[in-house]
Amino acid sequence: MGTAPLDRHPSDFAISPAVVGHHVSPLNTTIAVNGSVAFMIGGFHQLGIYEGIEPGDIDGSLLILPPPGAMLPPLVNDPANRIYRGPDPRSPTTPFDRVEVFHFHRPGTYLAICLVLPHFTDGMYGWIKVHR
Repeated sequence: MGTAPLDRHPSDFAISPAVVGHHVSPLNTTIAVNGSVAFMIGGFHQLGIYEGIEPGDIDGSLLILPPPGAMLPPLVNDPANRIYRGPDPRSPTTPFDRVEVFHFHRPGTYLAICLVLPHFTDGMYGWIKVHR
């Protein structure tokens, strides 16, 4: 009778990535110059936007490590060509469910990634193409 409800706080954390759905949708977005994209973020993620580069150009060895003893993943901290970095998801003041809006002033191709290292290495990124 229908599909199971989406439970974003499962008791079996081994399956939580599949339940939460760590993905970017849509993978490709096209907007006009001076347009905005609203990134709807659910869960432990940090948005990074880069201009004119490929995922392979990001240096995944540049990291912000978690505090000693914290069971948290590192965050990618490559500043080259980064034009936006969202709030630190480890902060108690950063809500897990939020919307971050970014306004694009120049034409070009932009890479939006999740800066949580295991999410980025799992392919959690997408493209924004901005045209005149």
